[in-house]
Amino acid sequence: MYKPKALNTPRMRLEQLSPAHADFMMELLNSAQWINFIGDRNVRLKSDVLAYIEHILTSDSTEYFVCILKEKPNEVGIVTLLKRPYLDHWDIGFALLTQYFKQGLAREAVSSILKELFEKNKLLKIAAITKPDNSDSINLLTKIGFQYQKEMSVDARQVFLYEITGCLFFHDCITVK
Repeated sequence: MYKPKALNTPRMRLEQLSPAHADFMMELLNSAQWINFIGDRNVRLKSDVLAYIEHILTSDSTEYFVCILKEKPNEVGIVTLLKRPYLDHWDIGFALLTQYFKQGLAREAVSSILKELFEKNKLLKIAAITKPDNSDSINLLTKIGFQYQKEMSVDARQVFLYEITGCLFFHDCITVK
């Protein structure tokens, strides 16, 4: 699957994660929202976060994009693409630092990556999973066009599975008779 290396949105630059983002990742990975909705990665030291980043960079099944504001270059969040063994399709995820919630930044970043993926990978389907109590993520996914598929158990926790196809994202599905 084609994965973009960097993208621009109206308000942000999305670039691949690198060791230069270590301080930002330390803050994000230890935020209350990350720990509650994604899980504690036990990243407490600079060496931990650098090892975490190195693991991501050497994996063929993981891609992290850091979202950086253009106006004042602050790292505000990430968008992830993961090929999880229990899902048929690539999974897109997102997380923002709390002070950047409710500004449309996650929607802008996720939509930009989806647009690029769907333009380059015809008929591609993308999945997203979220905890049932993560109403902000559920609202964002449905606004973008993801459709609820089912509830499933992953590592002894319940998650909701959502999916979107390129034609639903672009609203240009062709009905075959």
